[in-house]
Amino acid sequence: MKRLLVMSDTHRDRQWLETIVERHKSDVDAVFHCGDSELDTDDPLLEAITIVRGNTDFEIDFPSFQTTTIDNVTIWQTHGHLLHVTRNDQQALHAAAKEKGADLVLYGHTHIPNVEHIDEKMHIVNPGSLLMPRGGFEPTYCIITIEESKVKTIDYYNRNTGEHNESLSV
Repeated sequence: MKRLLVMSDTHRDRQWLETIVERHKSDVDAVFHCGDSELDTDDPLLEAITIVRGNTDFEIDFPSFQTTTIDNVTIWQTHGHLLHVTRNDQQALHAAAKEKGADLVLYGHTHIPNVEHIDEKMHIVNPGSLLMPRGGFEPTYCIITIEESKVKTIDYYNRNTGEHNESLSV
C-alpha cells in the first residue's frame, strides 16, 4: 500500500505547506504539489516534493507537467491553466490525460476540491487549495491510497485541524 499527499495553490504560504508535510511525514510515501506554490526552486522544503509550475509561479523553473509511476499506477500531474481548466470544464485535461495513459491525474488551479472517475480506470483529482479555497469550500488537501496497483481511496482533510472531511472509495 502507498499513500500520496496531494496539495495545491499555497501561494507563497510556506508555513502551511511545511505544516501539512510535517503533519503527514510519517504516514505518506510521496508528496505532490499541483502548482502555484510561488516558492523558489531551491527551497529545501521542495526537495522531496514532486511539483509542477502554476500560472502564478512566475520565472520559476518547475516543469509544467510531470509523470510519475508508483506501484504500477501512472500519475500525470499539471496545474491546469495551460489546459484552460475551469470549475466546469476539464475536457482538455481529460483528453491530455488519456493521451498520456494516466491512471491518476492530479491538478489544481480552480481552488476547488474535485474527483472524477473516467472509464473506471482513470481518476482525476483536485485537492483544493491550502490557502485560498473557492466555491464555499474550506482549505483542503488530500491523501490518496494506492493498493494492489489501483487507486483505492481519496481522503480529504481540513488544513487547519487535520480532521478528515470526506473519504471516497474508488
